[in-house]
Amino acid sequence: MRSQAIRYRCDPGSPTAQRHVSCWRWSVMTDETPLPPESGAEGPGRLLREAREGKQLSLHAVADALHLRVAVVQALEGDRYDELPPATFSKGYLKAYAKLVEVPEADVLAAFERIHAPEPEFDAVQKKRKPQQAKPTPPRTPKGEGSSRRGLLWIAVLVGAVAVALWAVRDWDDIRLGGQPEESPPPIIEEAGPEGEPVQEREPPEVSDPEPEPAEEPPQLEPPVVPEVELPAPTPEPEPVPETTEARLTLRFAGESWVDVRDGENNPLVLGVVQGPTTREFEAEPPFSMVIGNADVVAVELDGEPVDLTPHRRGRVARLTLDVD
Repeated sequence: MRSQAIRYRCDPGSPTAQRHVSCWRWSVMTDETPLPPESGAEGPGRLLREAREGKQLSLHAVADALHLRVAVVQALEGDRYDELPPATFSKGYLKAYAKLVEVPEADVLAAFERIHAPEPEFDAVQKKRKPQQAKPTPPRTPKGEGSSRRGLLWIAVLVGAVAVALWAVRDWDDIRLGGQPEESPPPIIEEAGPEGEPVQEREPPEVSDPEPEPAEEPPQLEPPVVPEVELPAPTPEPEPVPETTEARLTLRFAGESWVDVRDGENNPLVLGVVQGPTTREFEAEPPFSMVIGNADVVAVELDGEPVDLTPHRRGRVARLTLDVD
């Protein structure tokens, strides 16, 4: 049977068990049936016991050297890991014991893995916030492109105005020169002589057509000076502020509890026994995976909202994962 261990300060034989700091006992809570270990596999307990006896060390001597109780050393030698804390702590005890009696740590840990069932995965994921839809970012116009287009538009307008002015002046000169009528000379009348000779009309001298004067060339118009127009500098758009993805996790301890809390990158935020009353707050990347022993004395809040641990409890241990999207 898989067991989850919760650490309590107590000793069955001590009347002041609940107040004695140096007295510890592990209470076992059963939550589910694990996969059976390998058939015929032998744990590391026998290796450690034989090495201890070979060095002629007593159980009390080993317990004092490792700062453990004798009951814990006996559980290690008997491979009774359901009486010990979770695998993380049990491996630490085994490594320290192996180093003390000079047994290779690799052999001890390999034997432990052969008989130890894997830890149950966290059974729930709570969603605390609705997913936020990302706002579409409007396309940004490259700086200077708008001012260049406006400048080209002004130049095109001025060139068109100059062309229209030149065409109008040239047409006006043609109308002025070609519209004047030619003046014909008056006829010459000879006066009658004294003897009553008939008056003979003289033929008017042939008048040759005057050569047309060369048309005056229109004055060359200087292109108008285009005044420089200062365009207002484009206002820089504020850079979007990146949205933070961290969440605030608050743990309130009314009493003593064993906890293992990790962030989204599996970095431990708090691991071990926490003495209450106290409050722990963290700003970290979700999701948060948590194992909480003695869950009756622990209150959890995510971004200021309380989290109900009741659906995630097996006995007095709560296992859950908190995520925010």
